[in-house]
Amino acid sequence: MDHHTEPLSPAAAADRAATISPEVLRSEIAGWLKRYLAQALHLDAEPADERMAFDRYGLDSAAAIAMSSDLGDWLGAEVGAEAAYDHPSIAQLAEALANDPAVQAAFLQRHAPIHP
Repeated sequence: MDHHTEPLSPAAAADRAATISPEVLRSEIAGWLKRYLAQALHLDAEPADERMAFDRYGLDSAAAIAMSSDLGDWLGAEVGAEAAYDHPSIAQLAEALANDPAVQAAFLQRHAPIHP
């Protein structure tokens, strides 16, 4: 039997049907970034202005690379070391990643509830 025409198992069909909207994922990523910056930079509160550049919060290049790596680990997707430079604010980085289908799929796989 051709592997491309075999019926999907119920679990595989549910996995394939699972989706997350870019808006919801953008919010999740932005929330993670805010918590990360507050903790990593010892801020008194989570950043409120998602449009402010990372360097204005005091994020240096080494910390930006570490943040990208940790974000990738949390998402379950590769986030390049240059991500914070290419998208230099919470809003820009969250938007770019949330609209990437590979990131959406990885996030769902990593964070989707397990169904019996």
